[in-house]
Amino acid sequence: MNIKRGLATLAIAALSLTSLAACGSDTAQDEEKPDSLSFWYYEEDDAGQTQAWRRAAKAFEKETGVKINFERKSFTQIAQNGSQFLNSDEAPDLMESNRGNGSAGVLSTMGLLTDLGDYVKQYGWDKKVTGANAAVAKYDENGIMDGDTWYGMTYHEDVAAVKDSFKKMLENGVYKADLFADL
Repeated sequence: MNIKRGLATLAIAALSLTSLAACGSDTAQDEEKPDSLSFWYYEEDDAGQTQAWRRAAKAFEKETGVKINFERKSFTQIAQNGSQFLNSDEAPDLMESNRGNGSAGVLSTMGLLTDLGDYVKQYGWDKKVTGANAAVAKYDENGIMDGDTWYGMTYHEDVAAVKDSFKKMLENGVYKADLFADL
């Protein structure tokens, strides 16, 4: 098993609050456990999404010893030039990507994303992320969503879990019903 790809996949699990894609190459240097993984994203540095990723990356580093190096790109850079970046020696290990046939689907048809199927089965993601939430993470050989190959993970499955957790905390009196009234 390619250790760098495996670690990138675990990082996807840790960071999976948006649509993330596993990138990278199959070179021999990938076989050694890396000290770090690169992650390209386009959210603002002070955005809640970025803050959540940074917290998840700290937990990932504590568990694995592998640091996630964040590199902010513009939305336009990733959306318009993603295939050029990913088809170079400078490709990141992980990248935030728009989901959909015209974005991640195109990258998948070009062979620029990593098939995560073995990890999906190993970690049971196919049991936890289903239906429409899974559809945006899988593409077929033509780059059409809801295919049979997993290339990333989306954040949509987390929204329902967060809402359910808040509902339970409110029901159990952990928070008062008007928690957000002053916002």
